Amino acid sequence: MERDLQRIHAKLAKPLLIDVGANVGQTALRFQRALPQAEIWCFEPIPSVYKELCCNTRHLQSVACERKAVGASNGLAWMMVGANSEESRIVDETVVQAKDRVQVPLITIDSFLAEKGIEHVHLLKTDCEGFDLDALRGATASLSAGVITSVLCEVTLNEKSFHSSFWQLDEFLRAKGFYFFAFYDYNGWGRFHSEGQFHNALWLRRE
Repeated sequence: MERDLQRIHAKLAKPLLIDVGANVGQTALRFQRALPQAEIWCFEPIPSVYKELCCNTRHLQSVACERKAVGASNGLAWMMVGANSEESRIVDETVVQAKDRVQVPLITIDSFLAEKGIEHVHLLKTDCEGFDLDALRGATASLSAGVITSVLCEVTLNEKSFHSSFWQLDEFLRAKGFYFFAFYDYNGWGRFHSEGQFHNALWLRRE
């Protein structure tokens, strides 16, 4: 993935990347190593995880952190706090017990870009534990207008998984002028191993 990002963005003096579902900053750090000249905005809504994200990226002036979830609308959302921080995700407030959930601010990418006056996003990455399509729907205007030129999402080809369906995201992005480019970071477990439990998919905007 890093080699492809370097090649795709080689001519850019300062690419701008958005990391939705940044967790503790592991992907942002990969981005920064691959593209040290990049400006990176990280979104992580869980307070304890956000604190760790800020700690892990505090030495990087090019990384800014927002304690917000990203979705299809602005407002508030309930999130289930998983035992593993990478498994936390947006849920209906009736799904889990009060001790296992937290209410977080919710924002759309379109409204965030308008608020910050950002005119171009070179990579939008989402890892929303099954809510990636909602995050992309909140970026509809920016995707359609060509403001965003590449998208990297965690997806699955397994219909029984709670991760986001590659096919649904591919259909949505193709309608916005994107084409599928590559899969990265394959992860598979148990009897579904050969089908691929989840991995990252990259789409690029057609020129």
